[in-house]
Amino acid sequence: MDAEKKKPIMLGITIVCLVVAGGITYFRLAGNKDEIAAGEMMWVKCANPNCNAEYQIEMKEYAELSKTSASGVPKCKQCGEESLLDAMKCEKCGKVFIPGTVVGEISDRCPECGFSKLKGDTKPIK
Repeated sequence: MDAEKKKPIMLGITIVCLVVAGGITYFRLAGNKDEIAAGEMMWVKCANPNCNAEYQIEMKEYAELSKTSASGVPKCKQCGEESLLDAMKCEKCGKVFIPGTVVGEISDRCPECGFSKLKGDTKPIK
């Protein structure tokens, strides 16, 4: 077979392979988007200033509460307000905080001690 006849065949094979690879990738990602491992926990904090509750909740439960809430923000178990936000717990001092509370800083900067896991440092908070 000469080179001119091989080009369209090779191009066709390449296109088929790309389409199959794209399909596999699409269906794997589409199947995993709603799957959250059972028992996987996260920290939450109530943004209601009169409550400020902080506790751990299953990620799956948080996702379900978000879907059923009119505003998309889950209700706090303690005060009942739609004010429950995902939070982080500082590895250094143990403070539970809502990411991004230190203005002008990286989102995981602890407002209490200034520690950032992403930056790998502690920065004094003014």
